Amino acid sequence: MLKPGDVVFYARSPTASEFCDAVEQVIPNNSYFHVALAVSERCLVEATPEGVLERTLQESIEDNQPGIVETLEVKGIPESIILEAATWCRSKVGLPYNDLFSADLMNSDGLESYYCSQLITEAFRGVEMHWPTHTLNFLNSDGNLIEFWIEYFRKRGRPQVPQGDVGSHPGQLRRSPALVVCSF
Repeated sequence: MLKPGDVVFYARSPTASEFCDAVEQVIPNNSYFHVALAVSERCLVEATPEGVLERTLQESIEDNQPGIVETLEVKGIPESIILEAATWCRSKVGLPYNDLFSADLMNSDGLESYYCSQLITEAFRGVEMHWPTHTLNFLNSDGNLIEFWIEYFRKRGRPQVPQGDVGSHPGQLRRSPALVVCSF
């Protein structure tokens, strides 16, 4: 059962989409492609290409089709702060997806927006969470830009892939010492 503030990670499934494949490729030895925050016993808030959504865990699993679901608890942070993070995430429901993965929280339409791991890091921004540092990486294991990302950004009017910009990734967040496995 979920608790508000639990962090839910999704890892690779053999039927993952091309988008999930591209997200996974940018961190070696990683199978995590998505992360969300629980806001109640049954519901979570997540940033997806459809925007920031609140839905049941079951609906999210059906849509994302992970092979593995891990629920982690935040440790070393007062419960009141964890609940504030859940409330903050819920306040972002309805906002669009940050399709540019930009640190300024703006998407290609110039609107406030979030991608999945960015939503989580921003929810805990005021707290010393010690998230592992991450720069955006769109390179494959050979050090070349992944064609999916070149085309992805080109379609959004960006001739440059934001390689090396500051950002976050589910695989990096999963490594945080502030998170411990609690279920699934």
